Amino acid sequence: MANATRVPCRKMGCPNLVRPGSGSAYCANHEPPPKRVRDYRKESATRRANAIDGPLDRFYSSARWQRLRNWFLRCNPICAHCGALGEIVDHVQPRRQGGAELDQTNLQTLCRSCHAKKTWAESARPSQVKRSGPGVYKP
Repeated sequence: MANATRVPCRKMGCPNLVRPGSGSAYCANHEPPPKRVRDYRKESATRRANAIDGPLDRFYSSARWQRLRNWFLRCNPICAHCGALGEIVDHVQPRRQGGAELDQTNLQTLCRSCHAKKTWAESARPSQVKRSGPGVYKP
């Protein structure tokens, strides 16, 4: 069996030969990394939080929230922090901290960058979040 026929590596242009039945069709240089079952680094913070919180996940897919969110974005298209075009309707006082879910006075439009900063500040350092006025985050 030492002279078993070898086949070319499946990587295009690779001249290396591989033994058939070795468990891989690629040579050692081109062996793909093992597939991960789940890469938590690629999941969004919101998805991870909702997976933990359960009922919060259902709220954001409700028809009432979607209608309010769409209306609020039409009326307030500019980010409340930097003045860029806003994409996310954010609760000024987070729902998990007792903020009103469907009260428009507890909502603000944020761009993705400002929303990420605010979310990070609230989750990473809740006691050190800079605030100006009742429940308004200022970056």
